[in-house]
Amino acid sequence: MHNYLVVSQSEDYGLNKQLALKVMNELKMEHGKDSVYINASGFTKADYSFDKIIFIIPEWNGTYPYMFKQIIDNSEWPSLLDKKKVLLIGTSNGKFGNVMGINHFEYTLNYVGSSVFTKKIYVPKLSENLENEEYIGYLKDVLLEFHLA
Repeated sequence: MHNYLVVSQSEDYGLNKQLALKVMNELKMEHGKDSVYINASGFTKADYSFDKIIFIIPEWNGTYPYMFKQIIDNSEWPSLLDKKKVLLIGTSNGKFGNVMGINHFEYTLNYVGSSVFTKKIYVPKLSENLENEEYIGYLKDVLLEFHLA
């Protein structure tokens, strides 16, 4: 049984949390898997115990927010993220979906030994594309592959 943690940085019901809820719903409806959502600022040592982690990372100054760096910094050494299966989803209000931030975060995760899933999901112009069937269809396809990995 896979145990999923969905992590994003969004207060209340912001766009990134709405996307996280879509991911969680897809895991439940299509794969019968429960998942837990947390805000990146609330990540604790117990959260490193999940089998698979899905990070939904908004663009922040052209890269990823410091709260995600804190997750890495607090993972000790050797890292508690070592051998964890990780899926990365980048979001932005711009036109690229946080491509650079996802690349930066992937490099860091690789350094600490995480198994970062090859395919990434980039959602540009999140406010417009949150309901876009093309993006949602791709999201579903990648979640299926990640689930089977």
